[in-house]
Amino acid sequence: MESQSLSTRTTQRLDTERWLLFLFLLSLALLNPWVRGDGVGYYAFARAPLIEHNFNFEHDYISANTGIREARLDEHGRPKEIFRTRTGHLDNHFTVGPAMLWTPFLLLAHGGVLLARAFGAQVPADGFSAPYRLAMAVGTAFWGFLGLLLSFRLARQYVEDVWAFLATISIWWASSLPVYMYFNPSWSHAHSAFAVSLFVFYWHGTREHRTLRQWLVLALIASLMLNVYYANAMLLVILVVEALRNYAAAFRGRGEASVSQLITRHFLFAVVTLLCLIPTFVTRYIARPVTAPCKTGRGARPTFLRCSFPPSTVCFPGRRCCCSPPSGWFYLNGASRASALRCWRRGWRFIFLLPAIRIGRGYLRLEIGFLFR
Repeated sequence: MESQSLSTRTTQRLDTERWLLFLFLLSLALLNPWVRGDGVGYYAFARAPLIEHNFNFEHDYISANTGIREARLDEHGRPKEIFRTRTGHLDNHFTVGPAMLWTPFLLLAHGGVLLARAFGAQVPADGFSAPYRLAMAVGTAFWGFLGLLLSFRLARQYVEDVWAFLATISIWWASSLPVYMYFNPSWSHAHSAFAVSLFVFYWHGTREHRTLRQWLVLALIASLMLNVYYANAMLLVILVVEALRNYAAAFRGRGEASVSQLITRHFLFAVVTLLCLIPTFVTRYIARPVTAPCKTGRGARPTFLRCSFPPSTVCFPGRRCCCSPPSGWFYLNGASRASALRCWRRGWRFIFLLPAIRIGRGYLRLEIGFLFR
């Protein structure tokens, strides 16, 4: 009887995931494969190494949308010298993580373009033509959907599938996520949704007993999360809270691991995470701008609450500031918390940890959001 019930639940879960996949495939009709705004910087980290085999972003500046060109090009259509970094490269303060996630899709597109050109096609192999932009957009939508799927699988561990499904659909279509999955796919937020979801999903699945190998995998995921979006570092608060509990239990002799074992695991986690952040360190060295951190119109700093719970817009009066649109962690927060509220006895720690991360993330934005700029 129990095996039959388990088989029924498994079938229901597969059916629910198939519905999510079906909705995702339908939603691909909304793809808008363009590169503009912040997306110029994100995409440049993928296009320039792939096509030009360097970090020369001059063609990205020149091919950008009108607003970027007017701000960054001189009267002769060349990049202004004030946007040169100390290494002589052009300023690109955006993260490299999205480019890493686009790479498999762009490699396929590049291979297809080169093959088509070998047969006489006239498609430019410059990274700006339609096959490249479409590959980038499909990649963004794919990673965004994978983040939603992971959030759904996490949420259904606390509630029935129907409630997890409804929560996932609500976050998918009642937040700003579709903007970055479909309409502005060259931005980083859908990638951030995936990276954060993967981190929390894997942490949650290994939280009761985590082997050394699982610690190393978690470090790889954490570094991806940080390479995609710096402010996602606040998700590491989860590990801090977990570590405090484990060390307290170890000192009382009640923990599964000794203090020395915990120190070893956390040290290896930190080392692997830092090593996997080398792409960020290298790109910051090459393309880090020399300008000061942004401020609001009259030089005033953004407020703490506004950085913790930013509005849907990306601007304060005067100019763009460090409180950007809600990034990836917000979507996981919504889906998982909405579902966990229906089962608070099992999920109360999870429910109250997420708002704490939100507030901490606001402080990070306020104080060191432009540390790498």
